[in-house]
Amino acid sequence: MGWEEMAITAAAFSLFITVLLDMLSRAFSLQNVSLWVKSEYAQVAVSILLVIFAVTMAGIGNNVTASIAYEVASASGNVQMKEVVDAGAASPTNIAKGYLKLIVECESNIYLVVYWLNMFVETLSKISFDLAHLEALGAAIALTGWVTFFHYIMNNIVYLVLFHYIQYDILVFSQYSMLSVFFFIGLVLRALPITRGAGGFVVAFSLGFAFVFPMSYVIIVAMMPNTGVMCHDIELQAQPDSLPFGGQNPCFNSAGGVISAYYEVKNNQSFISQMIDFVRNQVSLLFLQAIFYPLASLIITISFIRQTGSLFGADLAEIGRGLIKLI
Repeated sequence: MGWEEMAITAAAFSLFITVLLDMLSRAFSLQNVSLWVKSEYAQVAVSILLVIFAVTMAGIGNNVTASIAYEVASASGNVQMKEVVDAGAASPTNIAKGYLKLIVECESNIYLVVYWLNMFVETLSKISFDLAHLEALGAAIALTGWVTFFHYIMNNIVYLVLFHYIQYDILVFSQYSMLSVFFFIGLVLRALPITRGAGGFVVAFSLGFAFVFPMSYVIIVAMMPNTGVMCHDIELQAQPDSLPFGGQNPCFNSAGGVISAYYEVKNNQSFISQMIDFVRNQVSLLFLQAIFYPLASLIITISFIRQTGSLFGADLAEIGRGLIKLI
């Protein structure tokens, strides 16, 4: 049974409870109950409208958002977003997941390049040769700054990948649980007056993370600066033949091998400096991708939940007081 059938069943359950109470009030001439039941039909209508809204958003809404994201990405030159949509991703959640995979792959290539350069630079920075108790060859002073920067970049890349995987897991969790689990539970809770407040909050929460969060994230990413050019350049640099030593492992177990590796690094000094400047200029954009975009989407989603929760019957103030008491 899909989530659509489950949602329709929950709405039918709400209608069944209301009709049953209406029949009992008429059978036993309970005027107060009869008046109360008439107001419950409005709540049943709201549940039915919620189901229609969710089904419409899952179909037409997702397609419209995907089309808008594709057009905006085409106008802004976001090649990565276009690639994801062209690959067949038809929903905002799948588009966001595909885009995050490309970003993580890009960050992995950056880590590979920086790790490869640091492997030789840090090794040589700790090696020196003495001649008559004088340091004839020492690379610590020249290479320590590079090593520090490489460690800084690699540590930041680890955090960036972690942030992106957290976003990816949130999208996966929302995709497979919000409509099929939380939306159904919210509709069932709304059918009972005693749990209607909690049900309204659960419904708003499920709709927010099922639709608003992925849609807002995709639109924001499509409008903002993209990392397509940088990721393409770093992908070319990540090829073994494009890196120093030609993708081969130099020998450090002899003085000749160490000196040869040292001068190989010296000969590639301009390449390493260019790579440092290139990565430094792009780290801020990667942090923008990892932190600001999902944070803006989360703010929009929370605002949606806050505004629509009361519309669906949730008393958010009372829920907040209850959580504070529980804590």
